[in-house]
Amino acid sequence: MVPAPGSTGRIAVDAMGGDLGPSEVVAAVKLAVAEYPELDPITLVGDQAVLTPLLAAAGLTGHDRLSIMHASEVVQMDDKPLMALKQKKDSSMVRAIELVKGGQASVVVSCGNTGALMAAGTIRLRTMEGVDRPALAAVIPRQNGHFILIDRSEEHTSELQSPMYLVCRLLLEK
Repeated sequence: MVPAPGSTGRIAVDAMGGDLGPSEVVAAVKLAVAEYPELDPITLVGDQAVLTPLLAAAGLTGHDRLSIMHASEVVQMDDKPLMALKQKKDSSMVRAIELVKGGQASVVVSCGNTGALMAAGTIRLRTMEGVDRPALAAVIPRQNGHFILIDRSEEHTSELQSPMYLVCRLLLEK
């Protein structure tokens, strides 16, 4: 799936992950679609029986840019990453990543188990050519805008793996 120019593509959201659970994720999605009308469609991945009433309570039932993909399992915050991937193949996190792998989404967002997310992304999606391991990136507010903080957790071995290269590439691709 290649997003149209100026488009972010469909966003797959692991709606079950995180310390605060799906109610907080639905609240964040409500805020996002209200503040960013140009935001591309969002697929909430998780337990449909849990998400449907939360969307109704948030006034998002039938929203034209939201859909639900059912997933019967959840990667818990204390799950061991590789065990979670092997044992919870129908988890909201794995199913969201599979949407990107299959081309039905271009982005995954998860507040869940970071180790499992990094492992699943690396195993299922692989890394870019010249990059041997993933990095965490966070957009941090500052006085005159935002900056991207990258935690790569090891020394880079080539210019392609340099955090500065990755930040510049992200900014140029935008």
